[in-house]
Amino acid sequence: MPNGLTPGDAIWMRFPYSDPPKNKLCLCICIEEHIFLIISSRAYSAAPADSQIALHKEDLDVLSHRSFLDTSKYYDNFPPQEIARGIRGGVCPLSQPARARIKHIVSGQWYLIERVRKKILNNL
Repeated sequence: MPNGLTPGDAIWMRFPYSDPPKNKLCLCICIEEHIFLIISSRAYSAAPADSQIALHKEDLDVLSHRSFLDTSKYYDNFPPQEIARGIRGGVCPLSQPARARIKHIVSGQWYLIERVRKKILNNL
């Protein structure tokens, strides 16, 4: 894994699961296992409402408007070369208050498998 990325950092990566595929802001949860959560400009309507955490510019400098972190799904299949490309494009750290808010909300949720939930709670 290339240097320069730590848990709680966001990078832009090609997201093949949107229709059409496009670049999305991805929040690193675990570097070794390539675990990321996705940030979108709108809440993901197919997910439970309490799994969509609002983020603002003061939470993440790269944001220009309110966005949403989806904590109902995680992704661990981004290729290392895509992660490296995202790092080269710029790394933006999530604020400490946003990390605390995410941990507080995720601690009471059971949408993610326990291993990933623990990674969020321990790494952010």
